[in-house]
Amino acid sequence: IKDIGEVIAETLYKSFREKAIIDMADRLRKKGLNFSSENKKRGKKLNGLTFLITGTLSKPRHDIISLIEENGGDVVNSVSKNVDYLIIGENPGSKLTKAKELNIAVINEGDLNNMIEGDKNS
Repeated sequence: IKDIGEVIAETLYKSFREKAIIDMADRLRKKGLNFSSENKKRGKKLNGLTFLITGTLSKPRHDIISLIEENGGDVVNSVSKNVDYLIIGENPGSKLTKAKELNIAVINEGDLNNMIEGDKNS
């Protein structure tokens, strides 16, 4: 699972095997809580690409993040050599400077939309 490391995974595994947790989950199920999740079908247009967002965008940031993730991309919170694209809005700040130093491609929202809408067959 993305962003879950070995220590947290082991802790979760052990916790969900404890009788008290199993009993609580059973009680919650009986009260109507649904533990199933519906996986959104992810597109592949941004598969394997990592994005970072900076500046003020035309849409709420969480909308842009959802759009990227729904199309197979990942979003991170800091500049590193692992970032493929920096999406900039108004007043981008210091992330832009660092991204340029690392030769990270800088795009805007329109460029992102073109990447997603460019090939209708994916």
